[in-house]
Amino acid sequence: MTFDNIIKNKWSQIRDNKTVKNKFKGIFEIEVKEFMAIFKEKNSKVVSSLIDKLTEGQIILIKNTFSKQFVNSLKDKNIEYWKNTKPSFHKMLQGCPNFHRIVKPETAKKYSVQAVRHISYFFPWNKDELNIREDIYKIWRPCKKLAGLNYKEYESNTPNDGKVDRIQIACYPPKCGGIERHYDSSKNIPVVVSGYLSSKKNKDFYDGGFYCINNDEEKVDIEKSIDIGDVSIFLSSIEHGVDNVETNKEFDLEKYDWNSGYGRWWLGLFTADSDHLIERDTSVSLEERLY
Repeated sequence: MTFDNIIKNKWSQIRDNKTVKNKFKGIFEIEVKEFMAIFKEKNSKVVSSLIDKLTEGQIILIKNTFSKQFVNSLKDKNIEYWKNTKPSFHKMLQGCPNFHRIVKPETAKKYSVQAVRHISYFFPWNKDELNIREDIYKIWRPCKKLAGLNYKEYESNTPNDGKVDRIQIACYPPKCGGIERHYDSSKNIPVVVSGYLSSKKNKDFYDGGFYCINNDEEKVDIEKSIDIGDVSIFLSSIEHGVDNVETNKEFDLEKYDWNSGYGRWWLGLFTADSDHLIERDTSVSLEERLY
């Protein structure tokens, strides 16, 4: 059986047996070079083990995926993009441009899962305005393969196809920036792929951030394991959220410069239903509304 078929058959068995978990069970760390070698060497034994860890409820944390130089450049270029283009909103319809949106508490109420942040959306059919796409896809492709997809699945899609790749870059402001407890859609891909552009370990903030829910219904702080430049993969069904970040500086939301980049930075790699579908599958909130 080929490497590709082994992965696809394993995910098919998981779906048939309905063994997918929704509670966090632990973190498995792996260096990015080791992770990439699994796919280069087509090591079916190791990749099967990683899939087992995912379906048990573990987070696979790929260490040192992006250099600090790349991360800092990405953030700087994204801030310039914010300053040089007006905030806007566009449904994911054919011809949808790249855009960024400031989501304040009152705007967050419009989303299926409330999240307060300044967020950019970049799509593969548009110009690569930050010159980051190929570096990001280098890690996104093996993550897709691990999830049972083809390496370049969805990359050439446009909204007319119903499913599209979307790169998100966000900054969560202190005190109010976060995401309520939720789980993500598994319709197009059974995992969540996130990149961390800020870190509690690196003293960008001292409290709050990414958490998951364990079998005892407790919040588990994942940030204490994260370094700047790490990437995580975990099942879309795992319950998680982002608590408001606390920093050492005094903060006043009314005076906050949304283009400053001050707060917790995050990179999200998703394949989403486009707005050409009548019933889009989206993330699901698991708690009372934040606002």
